[in-house]
Amino acid sequence: MPIRQSLSNFVPVLATIAIMLLSTDHWYFPVWYGMSFLAAAGLASIVSQSFSRGLLVDALAAGIRSLSLFAVGLSINQLLRHMEIYAPQVPLLGLAASKVLYFGGVQCIWDGNLFHVAHPEGVISLLLSPEKTGLRWMILFLLLHFFYQLQLGARLSLKYAIAVIGIAWGLLLFRFVVPFWIYFESVDVLSLDGGDRVLAWMNGVAVTAVVFFVFPPLLLCRGLILEPVPATSTRSATIRTMALVFSCVFMATLLLLVRIPEKELGGRVLIDDRLGEDWEPTARLLDREWFGDFSTYSFSSMAEWLGRTWCVDVNVSQFYTRELLEQYDILVLKTPEKDLSPEEHSAILQWTRDGGGLLLISDHTNLFGMSTRLNKFCHDAGIRFRYDSITPRVHGGFNIYERPHLFSHPGVLPVKDLVFMTSCSLDLTLAAEPILVVGDCQSEPHDYANSSFFGTRRSYPEERYGPTVLCASGDLGKGKVIAFTDSTIFSSFAFFKSNRNVLANCLINELNHRDVWNRTLSVGAGCILLLLLVASGLVRIISNFSVCSVLGAFWLGAFIATLINFQFNTPPRPLVPDREVVFLWDGGQCAFPETLGSMGSLEAKDAFDTLFVSIQRMGLVPRVAWKYQETFQSNPAAVVLIRPVNVPPDSYLNKMREFVSGGGNLLVIDEIGSPATAAICAKFGLQCVVHSDSNDQGRFAVQFGDVNLWPTTDGPIQIAQTRYGLGRIAYSCDATRFSREKMGHCFAVPWENAQQAYNSIYLIFDEIFQISPSERRTYGIRE
Repeated sequence: MPIRQSLSNFVPVLATIAIMLLSTDHWYFPVWYGMSFLAAAGLASIVSQSFSRGLLVDALAAGIRSLSLFAVGLSINQLLRHMEIYAPQVPLLGLAASKVLYFGGVQCIWDGNLFHVAHPEGVISLLLSPEKTGLRWMILFLLLHFFYQLQLGARLSLKYAIAVIGIAWGLLLFRFVVPFWIYFESVDVLSLDGGDRVLAWMNGVAVTAVVFFVFPPLLLCRGLILEPVPATSTRSATIRTMALVFSCVFMATLLLLVRIPEKELGGRVLIDDRLGEDWEPTARLLDREWFGDFSTYSFSSMAEWLGRTWCVDVNVSQFYTRELLEQYDILVLKTPEKDLSPEEHSAILQWTRDGGGLLLISDHTNLFGMSTRLNKFCHDAGIRFRYDSITPRVHGGFNIYERPHLFSHPGVLPVKDLVFMTSCSLDLTLAAEPILVVGDCQSEPHDYANSSFFGTRRSYPEERYGPTVLCASGDLGKGKVIAFTDSTIFSSFAFFKSNRNVLANCLINELNHRDVWNRTLSVGAGCILLLLLVASGLVRIISNFSVCSVLGAFWLGAFIATLINFQFNTPPRPLVPDREVVFLWDGGQCAFPETLGSMGSLEAKDAFDTLFVSIQRMGLVPRVAWKYQETFQSNPAAVVLIRPVNVPPDSYLNKMREFVSGGGNLLVIDEIGSPATAAICAKFGLQCVVHSDSNDQGRFAVQFGDVNLWPTTDGPIQIAQTRYGLGRIAYSCDATRFSREKMGHCFAVPWENAQQAYNSIYLIFDEIFQISPSERRTYGIRE
């Protein structure tokens, strides 16, 4: 077999690896790394062709071929990734693997869902998820291989296709069985770390072995056994044909992806506060007197926030009847600890089928049986809460959702990123639609012997990995159900971080609308249009120009659909204006960590998360600006700078001066007047000078304008303030007094010195800045 002909077979291999590197979540290689594989593919393609037409022509043809091959791979990978959500198992491979293992001496039973293996230490259950098998990459490689053969002008015979697929599946089965065989033979397989390394062979980047297991037999099959039949003739796509192909695919993509809400409901929201008992209380406002765990571990800030946009009530004691539910458009059932009566259950289901919107919020591991209770409402919509907890498979910690550039759910497009905390996962049928999908997760089973119900973090063979649905929607009659898996992130201590308040608004907006046209009809119309396109022979797969037309129309249609969905699915603006306080992170020695979980190497004196939450006790809305340019992306009432160590750019200081002179407020919380603080104050014509006084036992004083401040570890916190234009500037040199070290955790009841820090914050915003709202009650109480 000629060397050039052999080298050409590396092109689909390299394209597959490039797509794997670009789409695997825990690989953070830049795009140019994947493009280097495309360049290698192009060079291999050039080498495999004759140079009779000249190097430039061959290079152009190879570039077009490589580009179309890579675009096809991206499209196939997107489809396969979406299919993994609905197909968490590979039953055909499971059946074959069970037979092989049984004849190999492993006592196992395949029940259509799990392997059950008899082991000296006990019965081991194994789930064959696509992530463990590497099935997606094998299918991707096979399709790219066949497509590349067609690119080269070959006409695939049925014998060749059957032989290639058979070899690939056989090798995939071999690759899957051998590590599990080793896993079964492990003496300490049920110990804490036993077998984890073997399981790792079937996860993550190790699935690249699928491609290299399949590749050599394909070379042998193509070169020595079954050669693809050369195509007798090829016909280039004309401009007219490509234009027609482009138009049809573009319109079909828009029909499939665009969602324009038609019917807007009244926006009347009822939040349940009766079934949750003490868990996530909602009715009481987060105020200046209520402290302890459930003051900030509550939905109070969420209800207050939603009440600025929607008509919100909280049900404290009333039973759910038809008469009560007809007064509302949306019902929020969150973390139920108590059972509903059969009459209430029937009333809620019937109200939903008649057009109501139902938001179900649960948490990890079926805590207090809440998922069991909520599954009764979403089962018929194709959704089920699982009794697990979800953690990142590689680094632990919290799961992070990052909005994909394309193919995001229309209802949550304003949510750029989101940090989850204590999620479970969702099982979906084809009747349901995923809203938030997080990749590279592992599902951990519950452990009811543990007080928190969390299991031990390790690789569990009976659980799955890969794309995980954490929020989904489904239709129930004329109504809609949305299931959400992490109540913790809607708690008051976490609500205004990481776009969680934006998500809550989006979910209510999603339930408050219905689509312009029936979703089934639009999807059906798009599929029919594509089928007619293929059936009419307008797409010749061996034409790279036709493929580029099809894929170009598809990706352009997806981009245009995203822009349209942005326009028509954005939540309305609040009826009651927000009084926002922005905390600047950039350029300062401060941190705003998540309240739950470990702080790692961060010291408590550098954490200002309790200060962040204290703003909510006054009815204000806090926000973190991670970059200078994010400070004024909204219309804040005040900006807080904590421990500035870098002098901000002049452009930023000019904007800050305009902001304060126009009526805004600036609070600088410093440590003994840093040089950066002096430069910031100089922009406002103020002096911030540090000096010592020998008569005062060597302590330092800070002169801010005409006021001297003496930092102290006891007594009230010293605050200076001055006017600037229509706004005010306040300054304190006791930054540590406002940190978690001195204020305590936001769950804690403050002691005397901590209470002084709270009182200082109230003083600044109430009396100095005068931005604390006089009336905070934005939602009603149903008692």
